[in-house]
Amino acid sequence: MTAVAAENLYRALTRWIGVDGCQALFMRGLADALPEHPALAELSLRAGEDPYIGNVAECVEKSGEAATAEALEAVLAGTFGLLARLIGKDMATNLIERSLPESATIKDPEKKRAEA
Repeated sequence: MTAVAAENLYRALTRWIGVDGCQALFMRGLADALPEHPALAELSLRAGEDPYIGNVAECVEKSGEAATAEALEAVLAGTFGLLARLIGKDMATNLIERSLPESATIKDPEKKRAEA
């Protein structure tokens, strides 16, 4: 499921920042997460290809589903963090929310506290 979310996010963000920009963000997110998530060493990011994230099945087989999902979540979090630093948190959140299905939203703990 996390791999599907990452695939969807990649496709959506390429519309806004292009294939090269999106590839750069995801590659940096992967590189930053790799030291804490060795399962990522099995994966490959393939710009412009379908699927974008390669070797997911091999990663699950070698590291397990939970470790693979956790590793991909770390990549997504890192990618969001990088995007937020580049264009600001609000704009990054807006771009990512536009890429999500209608039923999904980004949960922002800071926003919740401000509303309380």
